[in-house]
Amino acid sequence: MSNQQIDIKYHHAGDRPTARYVSDTAVYEEALEQGRWIGLYWSATGHIHRENVVPGLPGLDALRRPVHAFEMEIDGQSLHNHWELAGSTQRAGQRPGTTEAVVTLTHQVRPVTVNVVTRLDGTPMLARYLEITNTGAAPAALGAISPWSGILWNTNTALPRHHTNANPAFAEDGQSKFSLGYLASEEWGHEGNLIWQPLPREHFRIERTESGRSWGSPYYILRNEATGELFFMGLAWGGNFFAEFAYRYESLLSFRVGPLAPAPLRLIAPGETVTSPEVHLGPAHGAFDTAVAQWHRHLRASVIPPRPRGKEMYTVAGRVVEEPGDWIKTEIDIAAEMGIEAFMVDAGWYGDDFASWWEHRGDWFEGDWLPGGINGLRDYTHGKGLLFGLWHEAEALTKKNQNLR
Repeated sequence: MSNQQIDIKYHHAGDRPTARYVSDTAVYEEALEQGRWIGLYWSATGHIHRENVVPGLPGLDALRRPVHAFEMEIDGQSLHNHWELAGSTQRAGQRPGTTEAVVTLTHQVRPVTVNVVTRLDGTPMLARYLEITNTGAAPAALGAISPWSGILWNTNTALPRHHTNANPAFAEDGQSKFSLGYLASEEWGHEGNLIWQPLPREHFRIERTESGRSWGSPYYILRNEATGELFFMGLAWGGNFFAEFAYRYESLLSFRVGPLAPAPLRLIAPGETVTSPEVHLGPAHGAFDTAVAQWHRHLRASVIPPRPRGKEMYTVAGRVVEEPGDWIKTEIDIAAEMGIEAFMVDAGWYGDDFASWWEHRGDWFEGDWLPGGINGLRDYTHGKGLLFGLWHEAEALTKKNQNLR
């Protein structure tokens, strides 16, 4: 392993163009094989396979097994193959201390170019997103997308094959090899309801389709019961979503995750580039608490905005706009006197008329019942030395505003 916390290498494994990403103890390699950009292997312990070994990985037929590293549908056609490599480079990430690996693929059938972007931040967790460019002369309908998919584990534990058995004491016939932890509830106030689900030898799919009203975010923990390894996974998306985990193919556990909505998700104009949601993913081998700490370290490095100077604790007060009037300024005054660092105007600031904040979601036009409007309250809050925030559930719609879809 490189002595650096972050290492990116583009090379050839046999006749396949290959990308290797190393961040702290995580190692992940991908390659272009038969027109498919596929995952080869993961390591949670910093182990890099020798270059004479990598040409034979993942050891599964990419034409028959779900090992492609992203999925996309354009104009009704699945673009899981017919890719060719146009280039590979790296660039500084927007966050200090992060580096982005960029693999550029062009499609041989449709006028589409994709940058497969992998962000490394020195933690064992990586971030992945796609930059999709329509290089054609007509709009392109993006029907479905999984910004990251494919291989997680490919470990044999079948008892008769001791020469490749990761754990001879593990009885695969008597227990599930993989377990999934996920947030199962869809009710307000149950956001932290994490449950563990043994994964069957089938496809296990989770969908959230209630117009952005799921209170169980797309956050997953995978556990290999034979080896003790973990994967942490999160989709940076506030709307409807899906996640699918498949243990149907020999020793392979694969996954798909992405936003979910009736097609098309997005029309891409000629020459336009759109960016997919990010997927955050990484392996860990060790104590569960240590793995959670690594996930939190990644969130601080790559996801959570840096705290403003002097506001490091970032304590927040806020109120739902329950009635018109300048009473909300008194709430801001109280927050300032208490030493609170930020004030958030919660739901109820929008709509053509003042009514139930719950029924007006989707009508995101500022109402006229706040003193000085949003700008006035922001200035008033800043004048008190507080940060200002505004609640906005952009993906949520009510029946009254479904015509705004």
